[in-house]
Formats: sequence, structure tokens, C-alpha cells
Amino acid sequence: MKLPQGKFPAPKIYCVRKFSESNLLKGYIIMEYLENVKTVHIYENITLEAMREVLHALAVMEAMSLSFDSEEKNEITNKLFSELYGQMFTDSSIASGMKMLRNFGGEELSEKIDKLENVLPEIGDVVWADNLADVLGMRRVICHGDLWSGNLLWRQNGSHDLKLVAMVDYQASLLLILSLRLY
Repeated sequence: MKLPQGKFPAPKIYCVRKFSESNLLKGYIIMEYLENVKTVHIYENITLEAMREVLHALAVMEAMSLSFDSEEKNEITNKLFSELYGQMFTDSSIASGMKMLRNFGGEELSEKIDKLENVLPEIGDVVWADNLADVLGMRRVICHGDLWSGNLLWRQNGSHDLKLVAMVDYQASLLLILSLRLY
């Protein structure tokens, strides 16, 4: 998968070895070292302009994925919810979680826990989430999958001005429809 040069903030990738059935323990990415960068913690504020840089980078990433060929699309999962959360949303794990909430919350939260228990099978339907693009007839775009402040690398320009240098950590990248990006 090729990123448009200068359009998307990412370190240069020199070599990649994926985890696979025959390579269970030694996956790696060798990439460019970026000097004088920092992460901005989740409790720190950024300017509106800095947020625009993040949104622009996401838009570029999503737009470029529309031109992926089938081989590139096959490298990225479109069943992340089933693969990542499927074991967490089994009937037994949901029942166990509800029991734990009832023990923790007591009578005060009983009514709210009842409501949650009623809707959880629907909102935790990972197969539905994985297949929604097909049901709606929408094209999938690549989504970062783990976008949070720790995966954004910034360079300080002055006392408050930040410049987005790179988005990193794509191990959870997936093909989704835009509306599920924040699921």
C-alpha cells in the first residue's frame, strides 16, 4: 500500500514483516526515526488548527483507500469487530459482566443495568457491525483503528503551535464505512 508522498503524515517505512501462521512471534516494522517529536496527552488541549491537521490526515487516508486494488484490500481486515471483540461479546461474557455490575452497583443501578442488559445484545452485535457496509451498499474506507492522542506525533513550533508530523500504530486498521469509524 503506497501513501501519497507529502500528503499523509507518516514516517518512512523501510521494512515490514507481518505476523502470520508461520511467523507468530517476530512481526516488525522498521521505520524512519523522527527527531524532536512528542505526544500530546489526552488531558492536554490542542488548537483548532492542530485538530484540523488530524482530520485532514484522516480524510486523506480514507480517500486514498478508495483507490486500493483487491490485493491491498485483502491485506486489511473488514471483520475487525468479530476478530477483536467477538470473544468479549458472547452470551456468557455478557451475563458475567451484568452479574458483576449488579454486584457492584447494588439496588441504585438495578434499573439502569436492566436497560443495558436488554440493549447490549443489539449494540454488541459484532457481526452486524462488520457487515453494515454491505447491507447499506456503501464502499468501505480504511480506518486507523486505534486513533488516540498517543498515536499522534507532533513537533512543537513556538510555545503553543503544534505541527502534526505522523500518525502511527496501524495494527488495528480496518475497512469500514465512515459512519462506523467512531463505533
